[in-house]
Amino acid sequence: MPTAIVVNNVMSAVGLLGAAADAGIAVPEQLSVVGIHDAEVAELVRPRLTTVRLPMRALGVRAVEQVSALLAGAPTQLGVISDPPPQVVARGSVLPPAR
Repeated sequence: MPTAIVVNNVMSAVGLLGAAADAGIAVPEQLSVVGIHDAEVAELVRPRLTTVRLPMRALGVRAVEQVSALLAGAPTQLGVISDPPPQVVARGSVLPPAR
């Protein structure tokens, strides 16, 4: 069985917390859960959900630049946004794997 799952968004991670509870899997003792992006609901669930907060403003600016380039017939470029860097928001849904 896996010891950790990283989920593509917070709401799916919240669903995973519920499914784990229904299956009798203890989070974080048996399974660590991390959600990508951050949302207020991460503070409301139990255990509180650890997340990776992404630079949403920078992502939005990059998206507008890419759409503008496409509309102008210019080539687009793939890239990595590293400023500001993603931030791990540690809460209660992660522990080191049991040995």
